[in-house]
Amino acid sequence: MEHFILKMNENKKNTVNTVVTVFFGIVIGSVSTIFITSDTMSDIISDIYFPVPKTQFEWTDKNHDGNVSKKEFRSFLAADARIKAELICNGNEQSKPNQSKNSLQFVTADSNKDNFVSKEEFRAFLIDNAVKVSGDNFVQKQEPSPFGMTDTDQDGTVSKEEFRKFLLNSIATETKNVGTTTCAEAGHTDCAIQDMPEEVCCMSEFEWKNGNKKFTYKGPTEITASADGKTLFIVNHDADEIVVFDALQNKIIRSLPVGKNPNGLVLSSDEKTIYVTSGGYNGWLQAVDLISGKVVKETETGHTPMKPVLLPNEKKIFVCNRFNGFVTEYDLPEMSPVRRIKTIREPCAAVVSKDGTKIFVANYLPNDPNNYPNNPHEPVNVAASVSIINTVSGNTEHLRLSNGSCNLTGLCLSPDGRYVYVTHILSRFYNVTDHLEHGWMNANGISIIDVTNNQVYTVLLDDPELGAANPHGITTSPDGKHIFVSVSGTDEIIILNTELLHKKLAAGESTDYSNDLSFLNGMKKRIKLNGKGIRGISVTDQKVYVAIYYDDSLRQINLSDETVTEIYLGQKRELTQERAGEMYWNDATLCLEQWQSCASCHPDGRMTGMNWDLLHDGANNPKNTKSLILSSETPPTMWLGDRRHTMQCTRTGFRFIMFMMPQREPCFCIDEYLRTIKPEPSPYLVNGCLSEQAERGKIIFETTGCSVCHPAPYFTDLKMYDVGSKDQYSDQKIFDTPTLIEVWRTAPYLHDGRYVNMKDVFRLGKHGNNNGLVDQLTEKQLDDLVEYILSL
Repeated sequence: MEHFILKMNENKKNTVNTVVTVFFGIVIGSVSTIFITSDTMSDIISDIYFPVPKTQFEWTDKNHDGNVSKKEFRSFLAADARIKAELICNGNEQSKPNQSKNSLQFVTADSNKDNFVSKEEFRAFLIDNAVKVSGDNFVQKQEPSPFGMTDTDQDGTVSKEEFRKFLLNSIATETKNVGTTTCAEAGHTDCAIQDMPEEVCCMSEFEWKNGNKKFTYKGPTEITASADGKTLFIVNHDADEIVVFDALQNKIIRSLPVGKNPNGLVLSSDEKTIYVTSGGYNGWLQAVDLISGKVVKETETGHTPMKPVLLPNEKKIFVCNRFNGFVTEYDLPEMSPVRRIKTIREPCAAVVSKDGTKIFVANYLPNDPNNYPNNPHEPVNVAASVSIINTVSGNTEHLRLSNGSCNLTGLCLSPDGRYVYVTHILSRFYNVTDHLEHGWMNANGISIIDVTNNQVYTVLLDDPELGAANPHGITTSPDGKHIFVSVSGTDEIIILNTELLHKKLAAGESTDYSNDLSFLNGMKKRIKLNGKGIRGISVTDQKVYVAIYYDDSLRQINLSDETVTEIYLGQKRELTQERAGEMYWNDATLCLEQWQSCASCHPDGRMTGMNWDLLHDGANNPKNTKSLILSSETPPTMWLGDRRHTMQCTRTGFRFIMFMMPQREPCFCIDEYLRTIKPEPSPYLVNGCLSEQAERGKIIFETTGCSVCHPAPYFTDLKMYDVGSKDQYSDQKIFDTPTLIEVWRTAPYLHDGRYVNMKDVFRLGKHGNNNGLVDQLTEKQLDDLVEYILSL
């Protein structure tokens, strides 16, 4: 058995700016591993010139026993060091393990070829290689064990499983309050995650620090500035108010009560009136007089009205009704509805062209099939669109963004009216989810639409090794020289140089920059903000204001020196467990290299309408992302039912999708958040009740056998069935019966997302024919059935 040690190559000993890359060799066959004594580690540390303070990288032998303890080793790994060293076999370079026929050397990956191995690459390497150790191999136990490895069965060796657990535990430095006892060791025989540390497992007790306390929050989401930049108008979504804020004195002038859960506002040109959208199923458009502070006119709108926009002549106002899928036009000042204009799916933001002839509308999600069963070799294209409404005729055209575009959130127009900018995620749903680096699963960007010819360019906001997850709001400076993006998942804003951006686009080097993480090099600046839940953004001449949702605050960024000022809009409140869970759900800093948050694939706990090839059931068998609504009440989860409950999904999601060890507090808070998400009422309801057509459909639902597998109240019997939906990707036939509650929101349908509308599920997919009588329904009866199902 060979013993490998790490030692600095003598001829590189004094090289200036030499940094160390740690290569761990686990050699299978003649089984070798690494044992590091304090003397060996001391040699490595002392023999290297560090370009940054040496203390960042040194381990400490606190008990002076001559060994590096597991805790001390974890501290060393967690240091911000980027280390490079030589792997020496018994001090003899001629016998390195990669020259042995019966050995296998694992080497860390230098992703960006900069001769550095980052701590994240090193951590990922340890996890990967710990799991890959296979066969009946054992690691000879060294006495005393420098890392505290445990010889559980007292046989004088450390088994591969014991060594694997040691490695996993050794990299848990950044996991707060994580114990070392696993569920299995604690005797949790009913726990589905046996190798999870007990303190984060689903069977352990967790008491939230605030108990059952209830707090009231402000929840700022949108900001609009007056023309002179001296006054801000802030939407406080959770407090049902609009705050008028003095930007010169940094203080609140007044609070204006409006409808429940306001979503957006627009200011009239004379700055005497603001128009506010509010409410969910029962939505309202309100006109608020800024002199009296009162609502002077209001009218009902569709489901979840958002982002009102005024035409330049201010004779008309348009409102996005997100869950109806249309934009409503109103005449002013009467505020009377004129017409409803259909978009693609979930219109959530809009902007008007300079001449007022067009309205650009961001559709939050795509509305495409994810599986082409008639041609399995055809590449699948799933992308959200920007709808362009002709304000005279009402005709609409749609611009598809790059493949994988979803979660369109912010939209703005350049001051000269030439370009529209929209923020969104770029999901690489066609990749196997085996790693995250370089935006392999989710990248984040903006699309630029040239208004003159409708040409679309997509560029990425991410850096090669640091994602900019969940871009939210977007605006420009008054002179148009800069674009400002609020990045919700990573707690920052990004500033782009507009002149350099368009100059590079005009050079015409490519029409697709959506895979180029270096495109914005030299024209991008990232400013980190201390706050969670970054939302709306507004810019005056020299200052940027950003709404911080979970902090009930603003951040003011002075552009001259980039200083950041915190401004609280009320009493700073502690978070309830549910609200903390929502915050963690949207937090990409919990992810390796910040590429994505839970909300990237499950916004609001729902879905983005894309298939993903997760590895819990093998590769090359993608399945549609499920909504998590009522998932706690309708176990098991996943289409194959292989996750017993949502708590298991949370923890495995951190490990195998976020590529980070799960932490105690985020996991339990997310459990509570998912448990407490309430379904939205269906837009198919009439005054909150079933329509006459849906009532007829309900009878059909109960008499044709649908209710056998989908019984009330959750409209699932929690069982698995073969409903004839096997796809071309695998031989799997049996799938989980999903709840039908909120099914109006979860297209495309079936486990592989092959049908965009519910009627196709029955007519083309023959769903309900195995054990029911759906195939005997007339077209009218089928329409009634679909109306009922979409009303749930």
